[in-house]
Amino acid sequence: MSNGKSVSPAQMIDSFLRRVVLGVFIVALKYAGSALEVVSSEEMAGYLDTAQLAASILAVVIVLPAFIKFVRARSLPECRRAEADSYISEMVKQSGLHAFSGTFIFLVALEVAVKKFAFDAPISFFLDIVLFVALTIFSISFYLLVRDDETEDLDDWEQGE
Repeated sequence: MSNGKSVSPAQMIDSFLRRVVLGVFIVALKYAGSALEVVSSEEMAGYLDTAQLAASILAVVIVLPAFIKFVRARSLPECRRAEADSYISEMVKQSGLHAFSGTFIFLVALEVAVKKFAFDAPISFFLDIVLFVALTIFSISFYLLVRDDETEDLDDWEQGE
């Protein structure tokens, strides 16, 4: 943890969580590509397969370094406290609730749409779509929650001048 920069445990955990959420968004795009493979031509499916591999590698490259730092720092007592009290970890929890709610609503709508339009596709297609929706709602919700609060903090700071 001593790379010349002084990073608090809370900052390190927040950075880790931000990277995880970005990784989750990239994995969501991978699931979208997987679903698109079912309804695309063979040539396009080959490109989508390559894009999915690239997305998987990118997600690992983004998350793995922060994960390694996080695992090393877990032995520090201040890291455990920072994790529990972190603003970012609260936003991750709220995003999880939004993702659950949104996914539930999407599942109900998907069931109605499939019955109405008799869309015949393999189960893997529907699983990929549901995973794409759930992970996308989670990651976008996180960034919207964090952005909104950062904007409010900036407004409060500017008004204090």
